[in-house]
Amino acid sequence: MSENANNNAARCVVLTPQEGVEAACRIVQRLGLQADIEHCPMLAMAELALLQQLRRNDAAWNSAPQPTLLVLINADEMVDLPHLLKALNHYLPDVEVSTIKDGRLQSINDNSHTVDKLEDPPIIHAESVDADELSMLLDGTELGTDE
Repeated sequence: MSENANNNAARCVVLTPQEGVEAACRIVQRLGLQADIEHCPMLAMAELALLQQLRRNDAAWNSAPQPTLLVLINADEMVDLPHLLKALNHYLPDVEVSTIKDGRLQSINDNSHTVDKLEDPPIIHAESVDADELSMLLDGTELGTDE
């Protein structure tokens, strides 16, 4: 049973173009990963969802499941890669996206959407409010009107 747990811990999804399958297989073997190699971003997304659900089911009660890993190998030129990354952020935010650099896995942190949100909010200068307007806003009555 521990061997099965170790296999699940090392499982990941690799996204690579059709031309890079042999290189991807060598890299996966060298890193000791059990990988599902995909060539289509949509199929990679489906595999990630299934793998993440499997990990959630295998996790002990009240414990976090092991992270699900997507490894990109020469996938920069793939047409639908930006759409995949956007969908992962929306539907599977716990998936770790990594690539191979210097023979090791290196995480890709795309925090550009966070940086966009961290910009200073616009400064709005409000006109001064006199006592009549303030009274009208707070109480619904006007101070300066005679009835």
